[in-house]
Order: sequence, then structure tokens, then C-alpha cells
Amino acid sequence: MKRQNVARRDVFICAKVTGNKNNNESESLLFKLLYKSCYEPLILGGGWFLIGAQALIVLSTFGLFGVGIYGVTQWTVGLGLKEFFPNSHQASRWAEIRTTDLASWNIGVSWGPLNYSDPDD
Repeated sequence: MKRQNVARRDVFICAKVTGNKNNNESESLLFKLLYKSCYEPLILGGGWFLIGAQALIVLSTFGLFGVGIYGVTQWTVGLGLKEFFPNSHQASRWAEIRTTDLASWNIGVSWGPLNYSDPDD
């Protein structure tokens, strides 16, 4: 509030606001378009329009979230062995069965302590 009383901007605090804040003619077209026409009626307004706008925002959020979850479940991530063989090759069928039916485990190799300063080690 102290910053607003001395006519400082909220983001660029080094710059002063030009003109009187109560003077409607000094407001920019962008401010009138975005704040006065869109934000203020939606967020600070009241009545059925506010409830409808908030319901639309909530429903679209859940809808986009659901579409995102569905999309992620449909993607195949990574590269399997099947992609390395042509479909007519026997190994392609084996790789397909291996991917769907057989278990696979990640393997880690422990080399132990290495002496990086000795090239013969």
C-alpha cells in the first residue's frame, strides 16, 4: 500500500505511474480491455454470470485433466526389441511375446572402486 500511495508500479517498482490513478482517461486501452472487460466481471463481479464462469473454468479444467490422463495411457514410451526386426522376421514375434508376456528386470553393473588416475587399472 505504501508503494501504491507514492504512485509506484507493482511490477516495475522503479517506475512511477504517470497521471492520476482516479482519472479514467489515463488508463491504457490494454488495461480497459483485459481488466475492466474480462477480469473484473469474472472474478470481482457477482450473480449467475460469476457462478457460470467459475463452473465453466472448473469443468474445463477437469475435462482437460481427463483428456491428458487418457492420452498418457495410450502412448507407448520407449523403444522395444520389436522395432529392431521386420514384421516378417521370427525375432519380431518373439520380441512381441516377450514384451507382453515375459517378465523383464533392470540390470545394474557394479564395477567397484576405480582408480581414474591409473590408465592400466
